[in-house]
Amino acid sequence: MGNSVGLSEAGWETLPNADVKYSPETQTLYISNGQPARMGEEIARWVVVFTDEDPEADNNVNDASPVSIQIDAAETVLKPFVDAILAKYGVRREPPSVAVAAQS
Repeated sequence: MGNSVGLSEAGWETLPNADVKYSPETQTLYISNGQPARMGEEIARWVVVFTDEDPEADNNVNDASPVSIQIDAAETVLKPFVDAILAKYGVRREPPSVAVAAQS
């Protein structure tokens, strides 16, 4: 990918209904831009993208915009990405017991 864009440059501050939910019991991460979702499609194992258009309708499926994403087993799915980001910036991950002890 080319140049990265900061959150304010991307206009994300204009999404007042944006929502992020996480269920630790099922490790399900749900991110929404607040727009109604009409149809969901599993695009990869454990990853569902919801769009604002129903592909079964008369609309062209290419006109659909993603409005939310659900990632099941998020800790497993996202761990390689998080680890790569941490490694890129030289951040070491501390074991949970060390992090908890440091907060006490």
